[in-house]
Amino acid sequence: MKSRPFFNPDTFHAEASKHAYKYFVSLLGLYSGARLNELASLDSKEVFKTESGFWCLKIKTLKQKTERYRLVPVHSHLIDLGFIEYAEKQKSSLFPELHESRDGKGQIVSKWYNRYRRSVGLTKKRNQDFHCYRHTVATNLAKQGVASTTISQILGH
Repeated sequence: MKSRPFFNPDTFHAEASKHAYKYFVSLLGLYSGARLNELASLDSKEVFKTESGFWCLKIKTLKQKTERYRLVPVHSHLIDLGFIEYAEKQKSSLFPELHESRDGKGQIVSKWYNRYRRSVGLTKKRNQDFHCYRHTVATNLAKQGVASTTISQILGH
């Protein structure tokens, strides 16, 4: 099977637009570099506009033993795609279809993501699982000259 781009409009939009969590969690991962469970666990009030006028995500760092948060800006492309309007309509959980499981709220997304990834011909797990977005964001920010300390803060290191 020949592979197609993951975000191919003909396949991704048709598949992911049926459920907001499929659509937005994948795109949030691509643009923020956040961990899957961090995104799946977001509450609607954790999407907010700062005093300077920037939309941000308040992401709870799940890997730390103490509860800590980091602010990650919402990319303008996500705003253009209607993410803010979607978030403002949610009452509590940003993705109410996702429920806590043994592996966290991201388990449902992870299973869908891997099935969809294979369906578009991305069959090698290496550098093609959801976690690869963290590397993509770090690499792109570094290429833009963003300081490594800032990149670490955005990624929650």
